[in-house]
Amino acid sequence: MTRIIIIPAIMVLIIISSACRRDSSPFAYPYLNEDLITIQRGIWGNVWYWEGNFSTPEDFGKITPVERDIHIFRRVHFDSMENKKEYPFFTYVDSEFLGSVRSDVNGFYQIRLDSGDYSLFIYENSKYYAVEVNDSGFVQSSRLNNSRDSIRMKTLNITTAATFSEF
Repeated sequence: MTRIIIIPAIMVLIIISSACRRDSSPFAYPYLNEDLITIQRGIWGNVWYWEGNFSTPEDFGKITPVERDIHIFRRVHFDSMENKKEYPFFTYVDSEFLGSVRSDVNGFYQIRLDSGDYSLFIYENSKYYAVEVNDSGFVQSSRLNNSRDSIRMKTLNITTAATFSEF
């Protein structure tokens, strides 16, 4: 009879200690800034700077919202990019430049765009930065459809000072 009570008690302690460890983790994503959106059509999002070690769930690095210039082009395929050896930095984007916007101190940005396929690059130190390449090979792309997707969120992550591994 004592054995029957001890096993559930141990299981409860394991569950409580696991929950406490997760809740006390210092890792947190920055605020999304959805309340700042004023456009009716286009792309909005945040620019986040990742630094530190993200290799283990117990010891995460830090994510900070940052101000950066963002350049928008017609969608670009990775195969058409020059200087692939310097990925995720590029010196030239072989696509139509459509405009630019700067994220604010909270990392928030928004830009009005019509329907279409776009690639977004962070422009810094005379280079274009884009870390994301989707399954189809398009660089940091976002699609706006006619009415169904009139506004789209796109988070831009700068990960040059971060380390990752699968866990």
